[in-house]
Amino acid sequence: MSSAWIAVSSLYPMAYDEEYHFGLIKLYATRLTPFWSSNPPGEAIFGAVARDPSYLFHYLLSFPYRLLDTLVPSEFAQILILRFTNIIFFAIGILLIRKVLLNSGLSRRISHASLLIFVLLPIVPLLAAHINYDNLLFPLFGLVLWQTQIFTRKLKASKSFDAKSFAIITLASMFGSLVKYAFLPFVIGIVGYLLYVSLKTYQKKTIAAFWKDVNISFTSLSKRFKYVAIIFFIVLFGLFLERYAINTIQYSKPIPECDQVLSIEECKAWGPWRRNYYTKQAKLENRLEKNFSTNPGRYLVTLWLSQTTFQFFFALDGPTFDFRVGEPFRILRNSSVIIMLLGLVLIVYQRKYMKQQYQFGLYWTVIATYLGALFILNYSEFINIGYPFAIQGRYLIPVLPLIIGMMVAAFSRTISNKNLSAKIYMFIAAFLILLTQGGGAGTFIMRSSDSWYWNSPYTRFINHQARNVLKIVNIDKRPPQNTE
Repeated sequence: MSSAWIAVSSLYPMAYDEEYHFGLIKLYATRLTPFWSSNPPGEAIFGAVARDPSYLFHYLLSFPYRLLDTLVPSEFAQILILRFTNIIFFAIGILLIRKVLLNSGLSRRISHASLLIFVLLPIVPLLAAHINYDNLLFPLFGLVLWQTQIFTRKLKASKSFDAKSFAIITLASMFGSLVKYAFLPFVIGIVGYLLYVSLKTYQKKTIAAFWKDVNISFTSLSKRFKYVAIIFFIVLFGLFLERYAINTIQYSKPIPECDQVLSIEECKAWGPWRRNYYTKQAKLENRLEKNFSTNPGRYLVTLWLSQTTFQFFFALDGPTFDFRVGEPFRILRNSSVIIMLLGLVLIVYQRKYMKQQYQFGLYWTVIATYLGALFILNYSEFINIGYPFAIQGRYLIPVLPLIIGMMVAAFSRTISNKNLSAKIYMFIAAFLILLTQGGGAGTFIMRSSDSWYWNSPYTRFINHQARNVLKIVNIDKRPPQNTE
């Protein structure tokens, strides 16, 4: 509901590269295949498109766009339909993550409470309302996690290889890596976890016995599933080689820099690369307005964590009006950060119980690998460029439900079962804070201005009335900053 509100209200393009993604969808709609012999002329505003491995989202959505372009001449309607398509992607991801939480041993009550808290974080409905490849990546995270749980459970319980789950994990991993390269660290974490569980399970078996189990499992699959899986594997493996393998051979990197593929002048047409290029030049010439400490610990606390948690609770306009920020509401951000810190402490405190009661080994592996890779990438870019660009709270969205689920479980354990009423009161209090102090679409509604909306009197009127209602219950009476 919150995402639908934002999708219908917000002027195109929204903040998270929506113009870039919609532009690439339209570009891929001009051709049948996703392959390029060279970068499309005049399209350097999208970077090195010909060698970018993060393209399946744009290519696949180019097909419904072709139909929309024929049947729906209004760009407003086209954008709205594609935004709602992204909301559907994200909703599917929530359903899959629900399965993951339940399969780890969390009760329905804890799982549903965790997901409710997750969707009420202002950044979640804001991202889901965008045309953005992160929304397709989210259900792929859920699918791979869910199938990994099924695979490892069967492996531990009966020491048998589940070929069906393994095939789905493999195909979804390749698919996700071609939707966005940021899926690769997640895949590395999954592969590491599967290897650990497999080696631990088969440690007393010979390699011949292992391959016998694999063969029996694959043989037992239905012909239809095998044919479909083989076809998808050939296609996805070919696409994977065409981008990642050829890039590595040709440019010595699976994801080449723009200026390795195009000239510097061409790359300057692409906003993110141009920003980094000029910032790095200013750093080399000692012209930076502010010099940040390069200490990794200080960067982690004062920049990375601070900016990330700030973005969980803010609203953001698009490039049309220079990315105006709607400040987070203090009570929402401060109380949430305090609860997060307390939750992490309680997870450590309850670690023995959590290890016995829940299957969180997969969670820890994925979270550590994914966040570790993200931090290293952000920090290395910061050292290279001289400015902390690309710190985005939205990048943490795939692992947030897992973190929240563990925190809620730790809180539930710490408050004795004898104090059921205390648990209920705490959850109601947390829910009311999120709901009334800017959660969901609340921060967007109260911190946005008319310049953020479509040029429609109905859109403005509805948002004004909603803002008036929310102001009654919101405690933070500060005027919005940077929204006019």
